[in-house]
Amino acid sequence: MLSNTKSWQPIHNATLIKNIEHVVKQVARKLQYPHEVLGEPLPGTDSLASGAMGIVLFYAELDRLYPDEQWDVVAHNYLVHVQTVINADMFNSFSLWSGLSAAPVVASILARDRGRYQNFIEKLHILIQPAIDGFIDQARGRIGNDLFIPDYDVIEGLAGIGRYLLFFKEHPACKENLNKVLSYIIQLTKNIHFNGESVPGWHIRSENQFLEFEKKRYPNGNFNFGISHGIAGPFALLSLALLEGIEVEGQRDAISKLCSYYEKWKTEDEHGPIWPERISFEEETCGQMQNPFTYNASWCYGEPSIARVLWLAGQALGDTELQSLAQQTYLSLVQRSVESLGFESPTFCHGYAGTLWMLQRMMMDTSSDAFEAYREKLVNQILSTFNDNHAYGFQDIEHGQFRDLPGLLVGAAGVALVLLSCLSLDEPEWDCIFLLK
Repeated sequence: MLSNTKSWQPIHNATLIKNIEHVVKQVARKLQYPHEVLGEPLPGTDSLASGAMGIVLFYAELDRLYPDEQWDVVAHNYLVHVQTVINADMFNSFSLWSGLSAAPVVASILARDRGRYQNFIEKLHILIQPAIDGFIDQARGRIGNDLFIPDYDVIEGLAGIGRYLLFFKEHPACKENLNKVLSYIIQLTKNIHFNGESVPGWHIRSENQFLEFEKKRYPNGNFNFGISHGIAGPFALLSLALLEGIEVEGQRDAISKLCSYYEKWKTEDEHGPIWPERISFEEETCGQMQNPFTYNASWCYGEPSIARVLWLAGQALGDTELQSLAQQTYLSLVQRSVESLGFESPTFCHGYAGTLWMLQRMMMDTSSDAFEAYREKLVNQILSTFNDNHAYGFQDIEHGQFRDLPGLLVGAAGVALVLLSCLSLDEPEWDCIFLLK
């Protein structure tokens, strides 16, 4: 049975709470001096992905849960680092994860209705909005001709930027640009012609892939299913906007079309629904999978994030069958051993923390008792990777390489933030940046 009861589900296990608090506070102490962690304010050190803005969110959550411990002072110091980069005109872009669009969201979450940072936020809006308007025009001109993933995706493109705009939907300029972004995404879902075939508009040509293996594997381009770089990110934004009462012409039809697309390419393994990370031009045009693929539990490309997007679409359209499919996907997750997930890293993007957080988020929306034991397994798995001798307590591990990284996406701050928020008695705000709410 589906349940739409909104009830946050914190961890209640006293031993686990104690262990989490100990580890989180250790990470907080290791990250508390911006100059030591990030060095001089330089391009990239301000970013949400790996720099100051992501770390602000960790300390903002510490401040929310432990308001008498002055963690907001540390958060403020990191925000000063961001301000210094902006003042020196050293920011990289206007994207959400490597550029400026996250800064107003981060400052607002840190402010927590205390009236802080309002001038800072308004100045950022004034700086960002004209650039976004120009970005939309350029991206729109490349649909059907020369589309790039950073035009539309969550990390660099308009899906991520759109999430910032939705966060500030009451701001007139943000609302205007949000409507343009939604219209752009709707246009992206319409079919285009390529090599004599009619295919979805988010087709990326081989030469426009940003990974070399994709250029070689997909000589006629591909269609990306992931939330970080694929169509699931724009799909999520369309649904989130509709859930918040923002609708433009064609939005519901676009959501329905994307629902059908994901349902078409769904298959099953021994536990439940799975989706490919990408499909080739040839697979799209013949309508059948030709390349094998396996289950992926990550945020960036995995089944839990796809199922979360389908859940949001089901909520937006009032489609309980779609929500049931999403819930079924999470029920299949908890049937899999933690070891079988195949993660090397505890981090958010493609590690245990992201999976834990998506499960935590779905626990709220479904009130499912089936998830609680698995949540504890994931928490214990993450805690087992903590080592006080590491620079920040948790390391990112990818392809056997160990890296000490402080940030949110693949660093220690992201791991600690997830653990911390599992203790919260109230729903947090920060995961809007991952387009999970």
